[in-house]
Amino acid sequence: MAQSPILLDITELTEHPMRTGIQRVEREIIRHWPGPAALIPCRFDSPSQSFVRLPEAVFEILGSEAAPPGAAERELLLPHLSAHHPLSSDELASSLFNPEIFFDPVRAAAYRAICRLPGADVSWLLFDFLPFLRPQDYPSGTPRHCMHYLHALRGVQRVSSISEHTQIEYTTRIMRDPERTGPYFPDHA
Repeated sequence: MAQSPILLDITELTEHPMRTGIQRVEREIIRHWPGPAALIPCRFDSPSQSFVRLPEAVFEILGSEAAPPGAAERELLLPHLSAHHPLSSDELASSLFNPEIFFDPVRAAAYRAICRLPGADVSWLLFDFLPFLRPQDYPSGTPRHCMHYLHALRGVQRVSSISEHTQIEYTTRIMRDPERTGPYFPDHA
């Protein structure tokens, strides 16, 4: 029996394709997805305030080792970003995976709504919590403007972390609940 596809939310990557640490991880997910479930590109469309499915060509562009950087890659993506199909609540609740950090309050509200649906199976990959746990390194008021991300995270059913340190911070300092833990990627430095 074939598994339901997994919708990969690559909103930030499609809007601002760069080579940040997070975006390198996203590109590796695209390049090396092990299956067996198919990976389907999607993004949050701000004008319609909904998630939309993107054509597979988006993965071809973003997963290419030879993709041009920055603005040139964005130009390659543009025709595919307008050719999208709205995703139903049932599709989103069945298999939405977010490997990005974002602070858009409307996108966060959409995640909260999806996570409240019966049988929701939403997954996130966590990177760090620097704006919240090291506010002294950011402009005054930054954590307050980033809280949408944490509010959305509280409803996510499956969470994994990029390191044991991030997983401990998530469990002890963000969720403050030892039961709300998840796997992390071990450091092989």
